Amino acid sequence: MARLNDRHLKILRVIDEGNITGEDIVKALDSSVQMTSYYLNTLADDGYLKVARVYDNETREFLVVRAYLTDQGKASLESAGIKTSDTIVNSPIVSPSTPPQIQAIDYARIAQSIAQINTQINLIPENRRELIEVYLEDLQNECNIAYRRKLIRLKAYFLAIINILSPILKQGGEPFRQPLETIASQLQISLQLPLQLAEEMPEKTL
Repeated sequence: MARLNDRHLKILRVIDEGNITGEDIVKALDSSVQMTSYYLNTLADDGYLKVARVYDNETREFLVVRAYLTDQGKASLESAGIKTSDTIVNSPIVSPSTPPQIQAIDYARIAQSIAQINTQINLIPENRRELIEVYLEDLQNECNIAYRRKLIRLKAYFLAIINILSPILKQGGEPFRQPLETIASQLQISLQLPLQLAEEMPEKTL
């Protein structure tokens, strides 16, 4: 990409402001999913941002679960005179009248299971540990903020965690078995360890 145009800069800016999921980016840009995906792929290929996706078996689509700027992306905003933020801004608040989309999920149990996994985080190889920590944090944040609780996003974060942990689970992964099974139960995902999911899931792409 020879030069970033206004559309590219706007995408970088909305991601820098904290719109990290595909759904949030589409809303912030007021654009179509297809067009947004095209620009995200282009910017990622050229090194301005990184995009983590996970395949959702229900929708049969790859979901953007986390997008963030690289140093090159931040530098591009700054060179265009756009101040970059140091903190992640929450997505727009859904109207209080919006009915809850998730029922009968014990978020305290999920939080407890996340804490259990974090106590064993050093057992995860270093090249996988950072991304696991990111997804665990995203899952926890999704549970903590009531208006953001969407089952499809909760599942996407959890499936990403399972996908990254799969080699460890195949070799045993006993410390992670119980907390993962608890989270899967709460999210109503069929989990068969060490084979991960009852339905085959393609590899996550970065």
